[in-house]
Amino acid sequence: MLKLATENGWGYTRVLGELKNLGVAGVSRTTVKNILKTADIDPGP
Repeated sequence: MLKLATENGWGYTRVLGELKNLGVAGVSRTTVKNILKTADIDPGP
């Protein structure tokens, strides 16, 4: 998740969409947002 966000400059909605494409289930948009915030990554647009 962190790698997707930092390497591509994606926001949390795009990261969530890519996780779902990779078959990762049960992750909410809020979870992605909180993880990115905890890692000091701006959860962009």
